Amino acid sequence: MAQVGIPRFEDGRIRAALAVTALIITVAVGGLNSSSSPAGVLSPSRTTQITGNVSVTCSTDGCSGFDGYDCENETLNLDSLYVNVDVSTINGHGLDAIKFGHGCSGSVGRLTCKTISEDCVKITGAHDLTIGKPGSSIACTGHVPGAHQDGIQVTNGSTIYLKNIDDACTSATHAQFYVNQVGSQTPTDVYFIGGTLTPDPTHVNNVVINGSQDSGVINSTVCPDARLNPVQIGPHAIRGVNRNNLFPTSCAPIVHPPVCKVPKVTGRKLKAAEQAVAKAHCKPDRITRKYSKVKKGRVISQKPKPGKHLPAGAKVKLVVSKGRRPTSR
Repeated sequence: MAQVGIPRFEDGRIRAALAVTALIITVAVGGLNSSSSPAGVLSPSRTTQITGNVSVTCSTDGCSGFDGYDCENETLNLDSLYVNVDVSTINGHGLDAIKFGHGCSGSVGRLTCKTISEDCVKITGAHDLTIGKPGSSIACTGHVPGAHQDGIQVTNGSTIYLKNIDDACTSATHAQFYVNQVGSQTPTDVYFIGGTLTPDPTHVNNVVINGSQDSGVINSTVCPDARLNPVQIGPHAIRGVNRNNLFPTSCAPIVHPPVCKVPKVTGRKLKAAEQAVAKAHCKPDRITRKYSKVKKGRVISQKPKPGKHLPAGAKVKLVVSKGRRPTSR
């Protein structure tokens, strides 16, 4: 297995710099497993599997493509996916935070998506994909002027389950959950299940289900928007779904769960390091002690590296100095 942090290229033109935590890529060729980085375009006989935790932050110097994180022709088995787009435009254009594109399948555990740019989650060509677990959240807090920002947009794909997600794109100019065909493929069996959809109440289009088949919202809380009915089933929806949902007259703002942002603690005393880790919503893991030139009791290394964004409670391993090794006489 190879642990990698790699840039992503689309058509040889655009690069999304990804900060990837515990990203394990396995390429299976002809039934034999080997470790590899996904260089170039994979042939149809190959599959790429990604497991672990993925963390991506896009800022002025962080991403230069159209998507913060892009899954294409990959099978996901992620414990968590964290993507934060904290810049409205890069090179003059907005960007989607997460794209689940053609050939993307599998599962994502806890999803955390934040953006001040365009769509938070875009699904275009994925299939057999389950996203979300309790604690998952989507937050859109700003947008490119004129952009149709959606919390979740699905334009084609099949058998997609979005579960236990608190979707609060309060700046959205379009919808929290938008399913509508673009191109020749109709979105089929796309469901938002067991979550909460909370728009700015002055906006329209909380939920729009149109060009699709057997898709919609189930067992969720759908908060009010500017229309009498916050779930719009359009004329091109075949068997649009609006089932067992709650429609409160008002909703309290969603409080998004904290995220572990791994602090830099090397050089600190152990107690201070543990306090900093806990304050950052992380959890100190087992302590290893080694002889070192560093003063006794100081942290000499840590894992993961500082700056990683992980689910709250993620463990941080610390190595602490035992001081210099005793010299034998």
